Amino acid sequence: GSFSYLAQVNHWSAMAPCSSTPTCRAHRRSVFSSSRTRRLRTPVPFIDVINVLIRGASASGGDELNGSGLGSSSSPPCWESRRSVLSWLSALTFTASATILGSASQAQAALPMGKMQQVQKLFEEAMALADDPEKAEEAWTRAIAADPTIAAAFSNRGVTRLARGDAEGATADLMEAANLERKQFQYASGFTLCALGNAQGGKGDWRAAVESYEEATRDDFPGVQTLSTAYKALALYELDEKAQAIESARAVVNDNAAPEDVRDDMRAALVGFLHATGEDKGARELLSGLNLTERVKGYELLVGGGGWSPKAVSSVADAAEALK
Repeated sequence: GSFSYLAQVNHWSAMAPCSSTPTCRAHRRSVFSSSRTRRLRTPVPFIDVINVLIRGASASGGDELNGSGLGSSSSPPCWESRRSVLSWLSALTFTASATILGSASQAQAALPMGKMQQVQKLFEEAMALADDPEKAEEAWTRAIAADPTIAAAFSNRGVTRLARGDAEGATADLMEAANLERKQFQYASGFTLCALGNAQGGKGDWRAAVESYEEATRDDFPGVQTLSTAYKALALYELDEKAQAIESARAVVNDNAAPEDVRDDMRAALVGFLHATGEDKGARELLSGLNLTERVKGYELLVGGGGWSPKAVSSVADAAEALK
């Protein structure tokens, strides 16, 4: 059967800082709920993009996404809502993105129209090159040169570099993306931070990865805490903090609201962790429906930037052999 994994993430960032309403996060949830998901069979940190343009944005600021309103109010649409998510994480699943431009008048408030159109074109060109990481990286570099204040250009180049095995370059880009987000929104996106943690783990800095995953939990966007907790479990195990790794993995397994594939990944990890600590009875109780041998093949592909740590994968491999 197909293996599953916890997906890396990137997103479209707002072109201007949030300036007004407390409904920002609600906007992001509305954007997320409008997205569709698509299963992939290879661990590539890119998304099949759907450009969803705002139609009929009213003078009062009400936006319409695919015919469904994001909610209208007397205040202009929150710029932060344009950080539409290009990824939601169930295993082997990515969301199609919603690139929200807003009304022309609001976009001009963020950037001159010509500049905004130039940047949008560069983003579209880079996304179209998703199957060619080398060319995609060059395209994201052009987008950064056009406007180095857009966090998403750095985060997308970061995950592109990670796909090419450049964990150092990916870490630098994703740190810059997180810093830009903190300046613009007072916090960094949990998705950016999870990708940063993956990059830091890819270059062997698992302590820094844990710190990034922990910061990611401060983002209350649906699913972020599940994702960051799962990644943290794998990183903690690499640091030989087995009790904490087991606690984190079990928290995801026991979270009925978490995507089934993510829970299954953590169930497999927990089987490995428990077997390694001599708790074979508890490990066997979690085995139902899991083909650990096949899963290990997939997890091995994700060592070095995909979030799975070497020791975590080894623990699942050992359990697969011992618990046949």
